[in-house]
Amino acid sequence: MLHVSKQFFHLPESERLKNYSDDPMKTTRLSTSFNVRTENVSSWRDYLRLHCYPLEDYVHEWPTNPPSFREDTSEYCKNTRRLAVRLLEAISESLDLERDYINSALGKHAQHMAINYYPPCPEPGLTYGLPGHADPNAITILLQDEVPGLQVLKDGKWITVNPIPYTFIVNIGDQIQ
Repeated sequence: MLHVSKQFFHLPESERLKNYSDDPMKTTRLSTSFNVRTENVSSWRDYLRLHCYPLEDYVHEWPTNPPSFREDTSEYCKNTRRLAVRLLEAISESLDLERDYINSALGKHAQHMAINYYPPCPEPGLTYGLPGHADPNAITILLQDEVPGLQVLKDGKWITVNPIPYTFIVNIGDQIQ
């Protein structure tokens, strides 16, 4: 997944822009988190947002370049969904609930993916990744590469999470909290 994501963001701009949209309702879209004309400090991030479940409803919208994008991303989405379901079962059991309690309570829960890319910035002192936030969903599974940047709020202070490449960070979202 990391390899095909990197390939996508290193395509020529004209190829990437085929997926660009400012419409937040689009189920597949390339967008950016910054506006250099209006911001003093920018969330310097490009991202490709994909709806992933049910897969057959969305995969036809995904980029076809790089050529293996749909196949590789589909496999990744299927595997992370299985992982998410197992984690939600474990969380249910850890709360002394029936194993399928959270999955049943969520019903036919969706799956979305954001592939983040932080392009080189000409003025790094005027940028940051994403501002502090909580995830509004049930669970987030974040695949790490070697780039540091993720922070967690602990006792009122932001602490950097040292990345361990090719591992997952699992965040409990607002729905579970």
